[in-house]
Amino acid sequence: MKKIPTLIVDDEYLGRENLRYLVTQFCPSVELIGAVGSIDEAQHFIIKHKPRLVFLDIIMPGGSGLELLARFPERDFLVVFVT
Repeated sequence: MKKIPTLIVDDEYLGRENLRYLVTQFCPSVELIGAVGSIDEAQHFIIKHKPRLVFLDIIMPGGSGLELLARFPERDFLVVFVT
């Protein structure tokens, strides 16, 4: 089974780590390839690593998850909002 390359975007460290734990324990088809804390980091990561799925926090200092999505008008990844 091919795993889904996945990125976690959340400004809260504990939020990222909690989601990382849940995904690794209960989602065997998901491969976590990164976890970042800002939309700027996320933008660079997405361009470089091309995840197929992004767990995305909505409200973060320095820009919202919705602002990140606006930077990718033609997305080739799925989004699951987390907050």
